[in-house]
Amino acid sequence: MKKTTIRILCLALCVLFVLGMAGCGKAKTSSEASSDTTDSNAFLEFDNEKGEGIKNNTSSTEKRTDSKALNASEGVTVTEKVKLDGDDPFANIPKKLRGTTVVFAHFGDEGAAEYQKVCKAFTKKTGIKVKLLSYDQAAYIATVSKQIAARSAPDVIICNETFPHALEIAQPIQNLLDLKESFWDSSVTKATTIGGNTYFVNSLKGVWHNIDMIFYNKKIFSENSLRSPADYYKSGEWTYENLRKCLEDVKATGNVGGYVDPKMMAASMGSALVSYNSDTKTFAQNVKNAIPAYQYSAYNATNGLWDHNLWFGIFNNGTIGLYHNSAYGCKYNGWFEGIDASMVGAVPTPSSYNGKPCKQTENMRAYGLSKGAKNPEGAAYFLRYFLDYSYYKEAGANVFINKELEKAYFHSLDVMAKEGVNYYFNDSALEYTQVTYKDLRNTGNAKPAAVPSEMMAVENQFQDAVNKMNAKIAALK
Repeated sequence: MKKTTIRILCLALCVLFVLGMAGCGKAKTSSEASSDTTDSNAFLEFDNEKGEGIKNNTSSTEKRTDSKALNASEGVTVTEKVKLDGDDPFANIPKKLRGTTVVFAHFGDEGAAEYQKVCKAFTKKTGIKVKLLSYDQAAYIATVSKQIAARSAPDVIICNETFPHALEIAQPIQNLLDLKESFWDSSVTKATTIGGNTYFVNSLKGVWHNIDMIFYNKKIFSENSLRSPADYYKSGEWTYENLRKCLEDVKATGNVGGYVDPKMMAASMGSALVSYNSDTKTFAQNVKNAIPAYQYSAYNATNGLWDHNLWFGIFNNGTIGLYHNSAYGCKYNGWFEGIDASMVGAVPTPSSYNGKPCKQTENMRAYGLSKGAKNPEGAAYFLRYFLDYSYYKEAGANVFINKELEKAYFHSLDVMAKEGVNYYFNDSALEYTQVTYKDLRNTGNAKPAAVPSEMMAVENQFQDAVNKMNAKIAALK
């Protein structure tokens, strides 16, 4: 790619260096995983190899139920839904499942210490063991695909920033779960239902949402008697205009204003660079309509209100006012791991810009069943458990940095449930181009007047990506 093209892409996309970060992909090493991997009540086995060719080393002494589904044409594994009865969905676990193992392929986060507690509690309650495999996120789909071909597929898989690409490794799940249950996030199930088959799920109010939030340094605002994002939010005045006022106020104190991601802002305004219509099952590029959000970004950058090269560690040193990113920052092992939690506040993204309403945004994260899954029924029970936050409390798992950020996270989910969510699929689109994340690093030199022409210069590349994404969906209709 020519340097001029790279610069154009960089300026248009504005700090896509955080793309890979916005999706909870900070994998843990084997040394970071809990050493207590097994006890009398639970079975947890870890394989933290990275890259390609990870083998499923399930012991010959472990029972795995058989599956006939190895490709898309063979359809679902079973035709009978798991029986999630009454107030206790796990009251009637089939005896045949006790002692079997569910293999969960994740990126590292789900295998962290606090989440291991949840897996152990699941085994204690159901008798179903859990094997955790940590995969390299960048090679995730390729690795699972190889395991499917080798008839050594995991049971539970993740779709994170990878729809529709992740459809290549997923099989339908609606015959296993009652997706009409209010527990499930209907936005996810609707989006991933194609040709009458549903491929991915998430719970409505679970801990595994990539919903975007505004984080801010409470200390900077309080010590300088500034009106904070929370103050604006509580008074019903939390707009992108007043967010800019916060940036200006922080800058006046000698600190860095912060950063607001333009791709997220564009999605909030209903003009994500790449959007998805859940009704028609089609993707669309909206580069032209996203120009106002990128001009907002360019204005702030050129006026010194934010720095396009901000990193979480810089926020953590206490010199930055605001940071716009996913709710992963609320978690104990998230963006702000190791920070003085008392200094971090969080609110939903602003409600309007130029008088027009804005929605909450999310880079869709969801969970499914792998093609060739050997324990689909056990996997269904596991998903129903692992995506239910009430069981995290029972297990004593401390997911969030503190109670304040826990409350802020679930409040954002409530807003999303009430007002709707705008998903954005920019990350997914890049999987269908030859452009790399490194190519797309923003130079921070954008000028507002130049944004329209620079944005339109990349429109054809996004259209080509969208065409490929739509072809992927069409093949399943």
